[in-house]
Amino acid sequence: MTPRQALRPRLMGLMLLLLAAPSLWGDDRQLPELAADGLYVLGERYNDYAESLIQNLRRYGRLINDPVVSDFMDHLSDRISSASDTPLKLRLFVINDDSINAFAMPPNYVGVNTGLILNARDEDELAAVIAHEVSHLTLHHIDRAMKEAEKLGPVTTGAILAALILGAYDPTLAEAAIATTIAANIQSQLSFSRGSEEEADRTGIRILVHAGYDPMAMAEFFQRLLDNESLNAKAPVFVRTHPLTADRIAEARTRAEKLRREYDPTLAPPDPVAFALLQVRVARRTGASLQRLITPTTPTLVRRYVRALHDLDAGRLDTARAALEELIRDDSPRIPYLLALSELYKQRGDYPAALRLLRRYLDYYPNNVPLITYYADMLIEEDQSPQAVELLERHIKSGLKEPVLFLTLSRAYANLGRQGRAHVMLSNYYFLLGEYKLSLKELTLSLSYEDLDKQEKKLIRKKIEAITDNLG
Repeated sequence: MTPRQALRPRLMGLMLLLLAAPSLWGDDRQLPELAADGLYVLGERYNDYAESLIQNLRRYGRLINDPVVSDFMDHLSDRISSASDTPLKLRLFVINDDSINAFAMPPNYVGVNTGLILNARDEDELAAVIAHEVSHLTLHHIDRAMKEAEKLGPVTTGAILAALILGAYDPTLAEAAIATTIAANIQSQLSFSRGSEEEADRTGIRILVHAGYDPMAMAEFFQRLLDNESLNAKAPVFVRTHPLTADRIAEARTRAEKLRREYDPTLAPPDPVAFALLQVRVARRTGASLQRLITPTTPTLVRRYVRALHDLDAGRLDTARAALEELIRDDSPRIPYLLALSELYKQRGDYPAALRLLRRYLDYYPNNVPLITYYADMLIEEDQSPQAVELLERHIKSGLKEPVLFLTLSRAYANLGRQGRAHVMLSNYYFLLGEYKLSLKELTLSLSYEDLDKQEKKLIRKKIEAITDNLG
């Protein structure tokens, strides 16, 4: 049984639980209120579905929580969002799943499978898919699908919402979910309409142009998926949740050609080495073959990096060290090179050398979140948690508010026996991820520990009250 198959019954159970939960739909079981433009005001309920799905993915080890991957994806999503006519602060998460897919959940969640990252030819193609999903959010396509279903009643409306979300993740889940509560005549609600898909294509292509990506990347990626469908009995998941046709791809090509003239040449082009290094990082985290990533177009620097990793994994530490040091000299001290070299020192048992390396390059990249995180983690491992707390608190106070910093700080405080403060930092971590109920739970737990003084607990109670009020 694959991990995905093992997760299916749990997700199905989650869907049925959500449908049955009065807290999601209100005790009177009424339809959600309609906004002036006829769109559903589901806000909080969308968040409940999204948070529940993400929590289950995390619980079963399906989320990729890697600072390097998160840093790259955050920069990419910010670049896409800022180019949209309706900018969103995206909550993007990466799922360890080898199928080629991405999906959106209102109000601002985007899930990206590792299979999509590993199969995209470049950052432009990955950006194209994310821009398409962002367009589904900004164009309110799920809201509109819900509006079409209003006559079916509140429980059925909930089933459709669950099916839309689960269907984006895995169509077979959605088919089973929807069959439990509604008749086959609303099966069409499982997928966005052809008009919605084409509208998302048009908006996504415009986003690509304004973000400095190749607008043709969307059509080219879709064409490869369509070709793959014709060669294989089982189509990629993205094709099943976003049906592709030759006409749709042709229209995307025509629109991309027309919009090229709006491209701003002053925008920095994507860095092919950075994207290839991201793919290597994802492959190592998921156990995918590194060799499969090597193609005739793979940058030479990345080929050298992969060889160095093979040497590192094989225990040829002197050869790997020489190769990594040459990469740093010939290219630049990119974060993946530095982290691989620090891992090499750790394999040798030379933790002081690893710490010196990371400390030296923190001066070079003073606000780099992956570097700060790895340095703090190593300080904690070396029983230097007070130094880790000082480092992390300093960067957080300077304005860095990345979730992983609070997660690492929670570990450092827990290592020092300061459990109350550890729970507060874990609460901040969940709050920044938009998982407000888990944040509230951690804040509540923190009040039972004596390492927090009266003033701190007073502030915590105020925050608990504020979050509770917002959750309604």
